[in-house]
Amino acid sequence: MDLMPIEPNPIKSSSTKISTADSAESVETEQQPPKSILLKITQSDATLPPVAAAESKPQKDKPPKSEVPKGDLAKSKPAKGEVTKSDSKNKNWRFLFITMTTLVVLTLGVGASRLIFQQKTEIFKSPSKIPTLTTEQIDKTIESRVRLDNKVTLAYLRSKLSVAQFQSQDRKYTVFRIITSETCGKLGCLYIVKPDREGMSISLQLEDIGVGKEMFKSSPKFHCFNVVQRQNDEDRNFEICEQGY
Repeated sequence: MDLMPIEPNPIKSSSTKISTADSAESVETEQQPPKSILLKITQSDATLPPVAAAESKPQKDKPPKSEVPKGDLAKSKPAKGEVTKSDSKNKNWRFLFITMTTLVVLTLGVGASRLIFQQKTEIFKSPSKIPTLTTEQIDKTIESRVRLDNKVTLAYLRSKLSVAQFQSQDRKYTVFRIITSETCGKLGCLYIVKPDREGMSISLQLEDIGVGKEMFKSSPKFHCFNVVQRQNDEDRNFEICEQGY
C-alpha cells in the first residue's frame, strides 16, 4: 500500500481572541484614561481664566439690611432703660409747664379781679392824674405837715406821693399818701387829708387795710368823714372832723 503523506489541516485564524492576562490589562488600560491625561485636564481646568461675572447694576450707598453691622443696630434701637429715662424727663417738663401756666393764669386772674374791685373804691394815683391839683398846692400841703431837711426834700416826697379823692356830704377831700421810711412807723404811714375849700389839712397816721377796701367814707355830720381801720381783727369806723367842728 502506498502511503501518501497527508498535509496537515491548516489552522484557520479566528477573530475571537483569547483573553490573556496581558490582554486583560490592555483592556483595562483602554477603558481608563491615562493618568497623564487626567493631570493635564486638571491643570487646564485650574489655569482657565475665571468666567466674567454678569454685569450688575450699581448698588446704592446704603447697605442692605442684612449687611448692617450689629453695632449700628444697637445704636439705632435705644435700650429699655434709656427709653424710660426720656419718658420721665418729658413727664417732668410737662408737669413744670402745666404748673407754671396755672400759676400765671391764677396770678393774672387775681390781679385783674383786685383791680376791678379797687376801681369801685378810692384809687391812689399819681398827682399828675388830677388836673385840678397843681404843684404849688402839693408843696404847700406837704410843708404844712412834714418837717423837711437835707434828706427829706419836697422833690423826694413828691416822688413817693400818691393821691385819692372822696366826698363827704357837700365837701370834697383830697388825700395825700406819702410812703417812705421817714413818714412810716409802727402806727402806719402818713396820710394828709385836705378839703378843697377853706379849711386846714389834717395829718393822720394810718395802716393800710388792704386793696379794694374803702379807707375813707362819708359821715352824716358836716365837715366830718370816717376812717376805716383794723382793730381786734375787725374793720371799725373812726370819725374825723375838721378843726372847729
